[in-house]
Amino acid sequence: MTSSETNSHKVDPAAGPDGSAPASAEQGAVRPEDEAPAQPGAPATESALAKRAAELEEEQKRTHDRLLRTAADFENFKRRSRTELTDSVRRAEDKVVCDFLPVLDNIERALAHVEVEATDPAVKSLVDGMRMVHKQFVGLLGRYGIQAVEALATPFDPEKHEAIQQQASDEPKGTVLRELQRGYSREGKLVRPAMVVVSQGPVSPPPTEAGADPGPSDDAKGEATDP
Repeated sequence: MTSSETNSHKVDPAAGPDGSAPASAEQGAVRPEDEAPAQPGAPATESALAKRAAELEEEQKRTHDRLLRTAADFENFKRRSRTELTDSVRRAEDKVVCDFLPVLDNIERALAHVEVEATDPAVKSLVDGMRMVHKQFVGLLGRYGIQAVEALATPFDPEKHEAIQQQASDEPKGTVLRELQRGYSREGKLVRPAMVVVSQGPVSPPPTEAGADPGPSDDAKGEATDP
């Protein structure tokens, strides 16, 4: 091998891996103008993100409030539905009770026309049986909260009584004199009003005409007949 070939195969230590010429110090240095340029839009981006975060937070509050209102409306709906269902069942039960009350009325009328003490054992047994049926009927109504409305000798109450007739009597005006049909209530609510006769007070004497001579009294008549 010749010396010229030997020299041509010598590798320069400063050369690059591919054998290229080494870069100069001036070429390898990082110049300030080669650095990443400043981003003037960064503050604007942060402002947009903060605005978007505020919008999302406001939207979250609106959604939360809407969910709370929806839950409250649903609870009110359930409460209303339970109340309507209870009222419907109550009205249906009251209607059934009103259909059975005439049967109880007839039993009470029959007992009212029976002698207090029957002499015939068969009649007495029949009366005792009717009284037991009446007691059982009243007890069954009581289990469902049905109670008789007090009417006799009480002041007339249009919320509980239905006046069929007025009658003159010594009782104060507006007092219930007779009970033609017993009324019933359920837990304080009227189911059927009582049909009653109401007092219109004592009958007042007809007024005398002004200036008319009432005539002599009984004492005066007696004195005039004495000799």
